[in-house]
Amino acid sequence: MTRLQRFLDETLAPGAIGALPAGPALVIGADPAEAYALPEEREAVLVQPFRPAFDALAASGRTVVPSLGEAGGGSGGGPVALAIVHPTRNRRETLGRLAAALERLHPEGLLVVDGQKTEGIDALLRQIRKIAPPLAVEARRHGKVFALRPDAALLEAAGGWAEAARPRRNQAGFTTAPGMFSWEDVDPGSALLAEKAGPALRGRVADLGAGWGWLAAQALANEAVTAVDLIEADHGAIEAARQNVTDPRARFRWEDVLRLGPEAEGFDAVITNPPFHQDRRARPELGIGFIGAAARILKPRGTLYLVANRHLPYERAMESHFRNWEIIAETPAFKLFEASRPIPPSGGGIRHRRRR
Repeated sequence: MTRLQRFLDETLAPGAIGALPAGPALVIGADPAEAYALPEEREAVLVQPFRPAFDALAASGRTVVPSLGEAGGGSGGGPVALAIVHPTRNRRETLGRLAAALERLHPEGLLVVDGQKTEGIDALLRQIRKIAPPLAVEARRHGKVFALRPDAALLEAAGGWAEAARPRRNQAGFTTAPGMFSWEDVDPGSALLAEKAGPALRGRVADLGAGWGWLAAQALANEAVTAVDLIEADHGAIEAARQNVTDPRARFRWEDVLRLGPEAEGFDAVITNPPFHQDRRARPELGIGFIGAAARILKPRGTLYLVANRHLPYERAMESHFRNWEIIAETPAFKLFEASRPIPPSGGGIRHRRRR
């Protein structure tokens, strides 16, 4: 049994904290590993913007939506009786989730927050305790879970949290929100890719892990580019990209790059600044997966341009998936790969490594 499920069973047991009002439950940042088994067979709407987790939840038969705007307020649009929030790595985004939950919560409802130490749950709990004392707290399995009632002080604080988390124009003039990758300004790695590779782009281009759309916008500044598919797993980021990139040659796809199907093939070029962290853990295998995906969706003479932190070990993956590759630009922090002639999954052949 998970930490959260044990807490829910104990906290919602008859006589523990009092009965919940009528109404459904809302889970923000739902975790596929959680059952969210609630008493009285209470309906639960799960919100998960990250496509791989969304797909896992949907495959289990549960009601899941990608954004709070699609969650509604339960049956008839009324308030929810129970709101469960899972924090993210970004404090503003987490507090924005709490504010959104409180906005939808019944005045006599219950807010439950569950997170890992690596997600900053200890600091979050200290911050909350200065505003409202939790009804219950449990520490277990490298994390904490706590419950709150929506009192006046908490609701007042939530107004500021919602404002701090709202989408806004960043330093580059693009609409972003806290929690998106490099949300305050353009990532230097993406800037390097756009500068060195942008003029060489031709035909149909895929931007893998497109984020809020800056790199795709730079690609579309090249008249030789006929189309750009922005492929991004974060629903909030791809929706921001829709606002930021208005060129009719752009197409927006909320998809998991690592699970692209045969329909996502035939690209002349792929550009990408792939992620390499998840839940604060370094995961270079994510970038390696992007390299494999690029090789699958490129034309036989297509070209991949990939920028990465210098320490990331992507050379072997380039060797496995492309016959030709080289590092065409380097800075103290980044390296920019150019790779061509992708190797079919069952193919072989001579591989040529070139380096400046």
